[in-house]
Amino acid sequence: MELTKSKESTIVTHDGKFHGDDVLACMIMAHVSDRNIIIRTRDQDIISTADYVIDVGRDYDGNTKFDHHQFDEKSDMYGKAAAGLVWYRYGYDYIRKLDPTIDDRILGQCSSVMAEGFVGDIDKGDLGILEGRSSSSMSTIISAMNVGDDVNQQFTSAMQVMQKCFDATLLAVIDRLKSVEEVLNSEVIDGNILVLKRGMACKQIVSEQPEFDSIKFIVIPQEKGDYRIVTVPISGVKGFSSRMNFPKEWADLQSDELSENTGIPGCIFCHKGLFIAGHETREGAIALAKLAISKQ
Repeated sequence: MELTKSKESTIVTHDGKFHGDDVLACMIMAHVSDRNIIIRTRDQDIISTADYVIDVGRDYDGNTKFDHHQFDEKSDMYGKAAAGLVWYRYGYDYIRKLDPTIDDRILGQCSSVMAEGFVGDIDKGDLGILEGRSSSSMSTIISAMNVGDDVNQQFTSAMQVMQKCFDATLLAVIDRLKSVEEVLNSEVIDGNILVLKRGMACKQIVSEQPEFDSIKFIVIPQEKGDYRIVTVPISGVKGFSSRMNFPKEWADLQSDELSENTGIPGCIFCHKGLFIAGHETREGAIALAKLAISKQ
């Protein structure tokens, strides 16, 4: 369905107090439909002529009408509020517009993560089934913006707040999924050393992927051209527990001291906590990781 029209699209939602689900749903719809005007009303004549109807009207068609109040437990969409309904239909469009370079292979994963996380929490907040809702939850923050005489202006402000938080969360999810794919395609040496092509946050990814159960160290290039060798945390264990640490005798050694101890020129350091070390070159970093494994 083509959303961009020559005229402004009208997005209608209910007036009065707003909640997280109608704010998020309208924000998503406004983002994917480009030129639009949002009308907050319960006037049935206006609702009947709108291009998109959100959280009002007691009707759902999966394309332009997105109310959830008429659902019962027999409905396939039961458990979703307005945000979940809109995301279910237009989530892919929203993601592609925010990141046109996203690969189709991770598009569905990204949509699901947001549906189960951010969007799902907003829906649960509206339906009163969100466990552990706090004063800092997104739903609570949006509800708290129902202040002042101009509620419609506050609704607009709430949409802006929502979009900043939503987009930041979505971009982080996209980045993580891209990183997972890149990490999975990285070189593995001797079955226990993972060598990345670029710097990225990857320790948690490696610790959680069953494909990397045998990985003990990760070699990561740095912006300045040197390399870091990091340990892999044990999945599900809090703190700094690692599958394998660097040898104790390397603790807090710097440059020449570490090079002399290991017999590998070009060493930069080994942290006293034994979870990270540095070397000037890729080959030296790999050699340092191999040596650390051989000493265990």
